This record gives sequence, structure tokens and C-alpha cells, in this order.
Amino acid sequence: LEYQSRYTRSMRSSRRLTHHAASPSLVLPVIRLPSAILPGTPVSLPVAESRSEERPPPGSITPAVAGAISGGRVALFSDGARSGVVCDVLTVGGGLAHVVGSAQRVALLEPLQRTSEGARLARFAALEDDAVEDARSLEGEHASARALLEAHVRTPAPDWDLLLCTLDEELTVLPPGADPASHPRWVECAAVPEDAVGLTWWLASRLPLATALRHHLLECGCPLKRLRDTVDAMRLLANPAAEYARLRHCGSGAKLRLPWENPQAA
Repeated sequence: LEYQSRYTRSMRSSRRLTHHAASPSLVLPVIRLPSAILPGTPVSLPVAESRSEERPPPGSITPAVAGAISGGRVALFSDGARSGVVCDVLTVGGGLAHVVGSAQRVALLEPLQRTSEGARLARFAALEDDAVEDARSLEGEHASARALLEAHVRTPAPDWDLLLCTLDEELTVLPPGADPASHPRWVECAAVPEDAVGLTWWLASRLPLATALRHHLLECGCPLKRLRDTVDAMRLLANPAAEYARLRHCGSGAKLRLPWENPQAA
């Protein structure tokens, strides 16, 4: 599903890093989670009691950290990732810290010291999108994504559904009886966005994609590329055999090789 050449990827990455070096950095608390968090994703972080010599369970934070980030912002990164999303902390209480992914994506520059409450700080640079040079192509991919989404709603796939990528990880660590739908932005974030950029993030956080592919979308600075790759994934999920035959016919079968050759996608 990733069909940029290695040279193109490295050149684009170099341009991003050069741009970041000239951009002002920001310092925020950083929290690592088992799943990649994307803009617009609602997340409920369990507030878990732990002894001073113990680390809180994966995907949770201590009460001291919850108090430190309350009403502020925090950067959420998946394990091992160098890019993530800045989240607004909405409410803290009842054993949960409710946050939501903002539109601001960031790259990790360097880890810093911990605060007195135990929150890990880090320095970040903003990840910014390139200007859209082909608006007509973006509109075409936007229409394709909506058509595929409507087709899935009419006839859901038997083996997958549009579920938030955070649910599996959340349900393993949430306190007994806690409901992810208690998030104050749950209903608002469930609405399908009208714009192409918002729709891309909405789909990418709900399609059953490998974490490596979500990382690629998070780091990609081209809105058209992000949406095109998301549409490719939707077509492949909707009808794997037909999509594979189509790609072989047009000589693009190599697009399907990455998920099978990349161990992160297993």
C-alpha cells in the first residue's frame, strides 16, 4: 500500500527535517501508548494507582501526572514512534483522563527531564502539510473515499468494521465498568467529517490498518498522498481479490508487497 520509492521518501523526509529545524520547538509532556493516535481521535487514559518504584500499566497514567496535565496539552506517541499528535486534555476525574487528538502533529526532537509529578517532558517540532498542488485529484480521491464508505455502510464487510483503533487497547486497561463512550467528545468525533483532510484521519483511525501504515499516514506531509493511500486500503479491504487483479493488470502489483514483507505489519 506504500508505493513511494525509497529515494522519494528519503528526500521528503529530509525536506521535513530541514523545515522543522527552522520552526520553533515546543515542550510538552509525552505519553506512550500501544496504538498510533491520529488527529480527531478521542482517547480515555486510565488513571492508575502505582507504587513509587513501579511504572503504571501500559496506556495509563498516575494520579500525579493526571493532575499535572489537567486542562493542558499532552503529546501522545505510540511505542517506538518518532512522530505523534498533540492532544487537548478535556477532563480528568472518575479514574479517567479524557483527551482528544488535535490537528497538530509533531516530531520528537529530544527527550527531557521529568517533572516533579513524574511526567516525562520532550521537545517537539511541528509537522506541517505541503500545499495542495492538485486540488482536482484531491477532490477525486475524496469522492472515492466517500463512495467506498457509503458502500461499506450499506453492505458491511463480514470480517471487519469501522472501529476506533484505541478501543482494543483501552478495553484491556480501563477500570471495571468504565465506558469509552463516556468521553465528552465521543459523539462529536463519531461524525464523518466533510473535508478531505478530516475524512482521511477519521478513516485511518477506524480502518483495520497496521500500526506501520498509520505511522506512515501520520508522518506524510502530502494530503493527497495520505488520502490516496487510505482509499487504496479501503479498496483492498472491500474486495482483496479484485484489487489485487486490478493492480497486477496495471503493473502496480508491487504496491501490495510492503504489508507482507514488513515485519511490523504482521
